[in-house]
Amino acid sequence: MNGAWPRQSPSLAFLGLAGIGVAIGLMHLPLSLQLSITMTYQTSTIRTLVMLLYPIAMALTGLGAVLAMKRPGWAGPGILRVAGMALCVLLFASLRLNFLTHNLTVLVGAWVAHLSAIGLWYVSLGAGQTVFLAWIRRSRPELVGPAWGVHLVGLMVGYLLSEASVVHVGANAVLLGGALALMALPRASLLALLPVLFLFRGLDVDVLLEDFRAFDDRMRVNDDSDPNWKSQRSRKVRKSAPEREYLGWSRFGQVQVFEANERIATHYNLKHQHEFRPTERESGKDDAGGSRAKRGRKRRGGQRTHIRQALYALFPPEAQVVMVGVGSGRSLLLLTQGPSITAVERDPAAAHFFAAVRPELNGGVFTDGVLVVADGRFALETLQEPVDGIILESSHYQPSQALLPATSTHYLHTEEAIESYLNNLTPSGVLIAEFTRVGEARSHQYVPVHVVATLQKLGASFTVFRSGTLETVTIVASYSEAATEPFVAALDRMDAEQVTKGWNPAWDRKQNALTDDQPFAGWQTFDARPRTFILASGGGLMLLTMLVAGVMRRRARNHAWNATTWFFVLGYAHTGLQLHAFHAWRTYFGDQLITVLWLIVAFLAYGAVGSALVEPIRALSKRRQLLLTALLLFAHVALMAGLPFSSSAWIRWLYAALALLPGGLLMGFWLPLGLRRADTGGLGVWLAADALGTLAGAGAIYLLMVPLGGTVYLIPAVLAYLWLAYRWTGTEQ
Repeated sequence: MNGAWPRQSPSLAFLGLAGIGVAIGLMHLPLSLQLSITMTYQTSTIRTLVMLLYPIAMALTGLGAVLAMKRPGWAGPGILRVAGMALCVLLFASLRLNFLTHNLTVLVGAWVAHLSAIGLWYVSLGAGQTVFLAWIRRSRPELVGPAWGVHLVGLMVGYLLSEASVVHVGANAVLLGGALALMALPRASLLALLPVLFLFRGLDVDVLLEDFRAFDDRMRVNDDSDPNWKSQRSRKVRKSAPEREYLGWSRFGQVQVFEANERIATHYNLKHQHEFRPTERESGKDDAGGSRAKRGRKRRGGQRTHIRQALYALFPPEAQVVMVGVGSGRSLLLLTQGPSITAVERDPAAAHFFAAVRPELNGGVFTDGVLVVADGRFALETLQEPVDGIILESSHYQPSQALLPATSTHYLHTEEAIESYLNNLTPSGVLIAEFTRVGEARSHQYVPVHVVATLQKLGASFTVFRSGTLETVTIVASYSEAATEPFVAALDRMDAEQVTKGWNPAWDRKQNALTDDQPFAGWQTFDARPRTFILASGGGLMLLTMLVAGVMRRRARNHAWNATTWFFVLGYAHTGLQLHAFHAWRTYFGDQLITVLWLIVAFLAYGAVGSALVEPIRALSKRRQLLLTALLLFAHVALMAGLPFSSSAWIRWLYAALALLPGGLLMGFWLPLGLRRADTGGLGVWLAADALGTLAGAGAIYLLMVPLGGTVYLIPAVLAYLWLAYRWTGTEQ
């Protein structure tokens, strides 16, 4: 080990670990959003491969750990300034050298730039974290557990603040504010960040930075018949010198609303979604008295509005109807009979604009008693009584993780979801599921084909209708044939140019069912070549991590306890247990991303408790440590198997507080136990091995979870934890 150790004290080391934790947690969401929003126009395969960038960059914390042990003198204020510079580079790359291009050379350059920036961020913080831990291990080894617990508390605080900062300040401004705070006042960056963010919010810095993003000339689409017409339309809207009405961020991404040529256009993650005239009414007539039906036949998407009018008019005034995926809410104007409506919109930013900023655009239909901001599956799953109608108006449905097409979960239309919707209907209730642009690409047909197969499997009565050049598919279903008859008859009476009964999809290959255990609709649409490529990438990533860990193990043979393999397995076990939990809890707290956020917070909180218990656990015999690990694993799995998704809110929260305890404790005490036993000289190698194991766990998603399901993915993680306890001797080096 070279270089002088910086002067420390227990309090300074604890504060440093807490601060690094806050920084990692606070910047995770804006970093992820910057990656995802510029990937919108790329193919599923490219987006999936780029997804590997983030876990690779996170694994570079191990490189920072190794460098810190070789040059501990580097891990002072200078390393934090380097972390701030990394955020600046990432922000510049996302705004200018981003993925909004089809040029392969530019794409590679963007990938390298983003990996370098995010990697440097994690290398810097990994180095600082390691020096603090190493100092505590050398001077006060009994404080290793509490120190790691303090770091976990810092992470928890950062994650708790991350969404609020993005929503109120903007992802662009949060990154810039964090960078400036770290570079200007590295030791007091957290104290400096708060006033900086308040200043940026008042000056609309996020909007100024967004205007700097390279977009218009990066996506080249030939004409309006191009399959990528949405990017064409986005460029046309932006080049018409529109007035930006709104720029908002949420945990899902970015929402922009423009007004140009007397039309309102909404863009989600820089992609055109839909547009309309603010004065246009859903009455079937335009302002000049002409037939909107004639105009509708020329629009992309066909006769969607007329089909909705015919169906929605059949609900009586007293009917209880839940409409999912309402977007701007203008479809609620078609429910002219005035039934009791529950309108469900997943993205908080979009809902906020149409409910609070410009409510007149949808006639003020988003009242407090109508609008529910949540995932559709959650809203329908938690219904307290049956309803007369469920409308899945998923015209512009986008998975909650735009960055990860192969692993994006699609819980809205799984077998279990469709069955629960039918069970939540009254005897005369109907389920209406809409899918637009189904004829645009064969991959768009998988979900409606799956829904039809599920309805057949459940023995439900259903009819399928299609309309428009690009085929809008509408499915009307119920367990009662009598309930569907009026709706089917209404569409049968429409002109054949508007709607046709029956649908002959071009989907001609066998596919797995979409289930809660395997909800990966994107994976089902991939052909053999991209599947093989993605599987090979995941397998290659795992193999590479194991090879590097093997080299590290051979080079660490002089240590009394060569802990390389043990820490590698620990990283894999921790990642596997946590990622499976994200999968199993799906939309438990409202939507998938807020659920992931709460799981992270709970695991960190309980992990801090586990870290504080390191010394008592260390005093146990090996047999008791193994028994404790097995009991916690059993409780973790058993409690997850009985999650009360459909129960009332207070039951769900109380159950969650109990169910997350075993896994959090387990993930909290094993790492500080290992650090407590291992010698300080190899600390950088051990932490690097742990980071490599984390990367291997991420790669295993493609080999196990996506093709085989979440349950299969969990098994190696459980075995890994049992192996850790079995191989543990507890003898301090």
